[in-house]
Amino acid sequence: MVVKKNTKFWIGYEEEGKYKNIKTLFIRGDQLIPKIEEILSTNIIHHIYFGAGNQSKIKNYKTISYFAAQDFLITLEVNEENLKDVPKEILINNNIYIVVTFKNKYISKNLGYTDAIKIEDDNHVWISTLECMSHTNKKYAYQGDRVIK
Repeated sequence: MVVKKNTKFWIGYEEEGKYKNIKTLFIRGDQLIPKIEEILSTNIIHHIYFGAGNQSKIKNYKTISYFAAQDFLITLEVNEENLKDVPKEILINNNIYIVVTFKNKYISKNLGYTDAIKIEDDNHVWISTLECMSHTNKKYAYQGDRVIK
């Protein structure tokens, strides 16, 4: 399924990360708690993914904290340039799984599976080959996802 840019909610199975294969409510953009609760009341969902759909820009962190306190599994996707804007209470919350997105259209075109991605900050260096990372082919994924109006 291709999610249109104006789609705010959809349900499907997570394809990557530590919550892979868990039925998930995907949320694009900042959304209000009552609308999310309405969707959750009619669907059995244990995982909520904020910043979904290649969007990764969230400003309303109170909504995320609210659902993390309700014992939902929470993923927050953040573009690497916006990570500095995420409040510390979100970053240190053990109920929130942070996924930092680095977007680069040349990786799959120019690198082989034995090539590596390196990430650095002032104090640390991380490196991993592409073959050691989980991988989803967008062409075949998301087939069973259902858009919520």
